Amino acid sequence: ITGEDCELLFPYMECSLFTLEAAGKASGLAVGLCKWVKAMVTYHTIAKVVIPKMDALRLKETELAGANKKLSEANAELQEAQDMLDAMQEKFDAAMAEKQKLQDETDLTKTRMNAANALISGLAGEKIRWTEQSAEFADEISRLVGDCARACAFMSYCGPFNKTFRDKLVQEYFIADMDEKKVAF
Repeated sequence: ITGEDCELLFPYMECSLFTLEAAGKASGLAVGLCKWVKAMVTYHTIAKVVIPKMDALRLKETELAGANKKLSEANAELQEAQDMLDAMQEKFDAAMAEKQKLQDETDLTKTRMNAANALISGLAGEKIRWTEQSAEFADEISRLVGDCARACAFMSYCGPFNKTFRDKLVQEYFIADMDEKKVAF
């Protein structure tokens, strides 16, 4: 049935005598024919609307399949990129951890170096004092024999005499003897 046939049937379809009840009064075969004509017109009317929609549906399903294929390809590409990003992020995190470790070691070394420099600077002033003290100690060591001899002689030989005689012995005899023998005191 074509659209033109349906247009020719519309006046009959709207007629009050073209009903199943009216056809049933006329004949049982007329009821079947009436049902068939109404069904064909209804089918044609629906098919005229539905077939383009079904064609459009098939077209859209094909487009959807293509879009889904593109989407799956894009998702696969995205997953590859995400995997690469994750691997790079892992490398970055490892490098940053190594950098932080090296930075901490550098800071610790700088702190130690600053402490060592402070100690060296502090000891630099001590070097002068130590050098002076070393010279003084050498001088004291060289005079130790003389000082000990003078103290022992004084205690041993000069102890029983009075102060005037002791001063005379120490100044005139003992010191002169030590100077003559070059004993420092």
